Amino acid sequence: MHILSFPGPDRSISSNAIKESNLLHSRRYRNRRLGDFLKELDLTEGRSTGIPTIQDELKKNGSPRAIIETNDERSYINVFIPVHAGCGDTVILNDPKDDPKDDPKEISERQGFILRLIKEVPSISRKEMAQKTGLSDSTLKRELANLKAKGYISRQGSTAHGIWIVHDKTE
Repeated sequence: MHILSFPGPDRSISSNAIKESNLLHSRRYRNRRLGDFLKELDLTEGRSTGIPTIQDELKKNGSPRAIIETNDERSYINVFIPVHAGCGDTVILNDPKDDPKDDPKEISERQGFILRLIKEVPSISRKEMAQKTGLSDSTLKRELANLKAKGYISRQGSTAHGIWIVHDKTE
């Protein structure tokens, strides 16, 4: 996978750090949207942690390291994340036929964890859920909306003092 971003890395990041492809600490952030995108994919926890997280995850699954390229003007940055050798030649991301939303009874592991939290503490707040799951607020909102749309949960009462209702979907 190639991630190409314009503009490239800030000049405060040394050429050696880019070549080593480890930690790219910057005092200024030039493409916050890319950082937000990687955060939503759970590839980073915050600013300046994406590259080390990507490298660690690649190492865990036996993949080669990611490669970072830029030019002397730093007008772009290209991050190449190799596919694990066992995956074959083609990897299709977000294939609609693999989407659990297509089967109303299918839920993701993350959604299952959220359901268990709600069953344990029906009055749990979204903030508490985010802390326990480690998800960002926007990701958690999306997961809760998916669970509501599939009919697994509903909310009774106000946001501040209401409770979550878990509906049995085994029928």
